[in-house]
Amino acid sequence: MKRFSRDSSKSLEEIELWLSQHPDVEVKAVNQHIMGGKLRMWVFYDTK
Repeated sequence: MKRFSRDSSKSLEEIELWLSQHPDVEVKAVNQHIMGGKLRMWVFYDTK
């Protein structure tokens, strides 16, 4: 399983864009937490 992360207020839009550009990605889990005062979003995935 691989992971992909983004730190920003627009992280969800960036992740959606990244996913749309990688059609072979199968998302397994999405997580978010505050790290250093910033929201970090993680996508855990496998490739088909």
